[in-house]
Amino acid sequence: MNKSDVTKFKKFIDNDNNFFTVNNVLTAVINKDVVYCTEKRSWISYSQSEQEEIVSIIKKVLTGKIGKVLTEYEFPITPEKKNVSQELLMNMKISQFEDDDLNEIFINKIKDGVKTDGAYTVLSVNFTISVYDKNADHSDEVSFVVTAFCPIKLRIDGFIYNDESNTVEKKTSTDRILEQASDGFMFPTFTDRQEDVNHVMYFSKNAGKPNVGIIENVLGCKYIMSSEQQKTHFWGMVANVLGEDLNYDMIVNINEKLSDLVQASEGLKEAREIDCADIQHILEKCDVPKDKLDDFGKIYDKVMSSRYSSFIAANVCDEKVNIKFGNSSLKIDYKKAATALDVQMVNGRKCLVFPLDSAEISVLGIDTSVNHSLNV
Repeated sequence: MNKSDVTKFKKFIDNDNNFFTVNNVLTAVINKDVVYCTEKRSWISYSQSEQEEIVSIIKKVLTGKIGKVLTEYEFPITPEKKNVSQELLMNMKISQFEDDDLNEIFINKIKDGVKTDGAYTVLSVNFTISVYDKNADHSDEVSFVVTAFCPIKLRIDGFIYNDESNTVEKKTSTDRILEQASDGFMFPTFTDRQEDVNHVMYFSKNAGKPNVGIIENVLGCKYIMSSEQQKTHFWGMVANVLGEDLNYDMIVNINEKLSDLVQASEGLKEAREIDCADIQHILEKCDVPKDKLDDFGKIYDKVMSSRYSSFIAANVCDEKVNIKFGNSSLKIDYKKAATALDVQMVNGRKCLVFPLDSAEISVLGIDTSVNHSLNV
């Protein structure tokens, strides 16, 4: 699923949409290795406010940047061996949570495979959307399973308004609040208005700390490095090979080539991946000598294993170049970074100079002008 696919799909997720029907909701509270309760309920048994909250959770699991917060995983399948997790999800999708034995297997798989610091609630929703096929002039009913993992936090402090006594007083009761989903997934994916049962979309609120247990143990997929890890590995390898040649202009040039690649691939169904050959080609276009290109290939093979064979291009570049110097920092569009900045000696000090097209600037959102007598 690309950005367009996700955006179009989320438009279906609306309780007032006649093409969207929730069949059943499966919930469970899990703390470490214990399942405290499991419940399957029909959609009509929930109040309207509860339904609205559940719909918002579904949308949350489908919100975020593709390749960072949202990552599409392919189920690894061989002719000799089926993917057990994919089979289970397919059966859950078809049964619409009406099979109690399947529900128990699903929840126990989560209990055994997911490790967290505290208690959490599994909220799994089985819903159907009607997809109109204009070529066949009819609608197809497609079922989906969206599962959210919501941490449970104890709320025991703070003041409340007591409407019975009409006073503001210390809160004395203990509430166990379900926080926003920290992780989740949707099966199957939805590409070009068609279901794709060979892929699953994984959501992680913290792109830098995905729950590997969900990806590998529950979904049965091969974990892909987080966006932060990819960026660290990528630039670490580049710095290792280029050494002192990795100056300001080179960094901006590489980032620009990567950003151009991302923009050129925005219409693709999946996030654009880059492997060793792609990176070597980018470095070659940045005039990196051939001997260093060969060195990069050796380091790539050493650092990257079969588990991590490629990077997602959008994860290793930035739209803005963040420049830090001393206790200060400057963020600038990468297209302007190579030409807009200059290093000059001002009053005997080396300074980073940023030319202004006019004296009008904005400070803390307030339009103002630069004092021409201000020393740099």
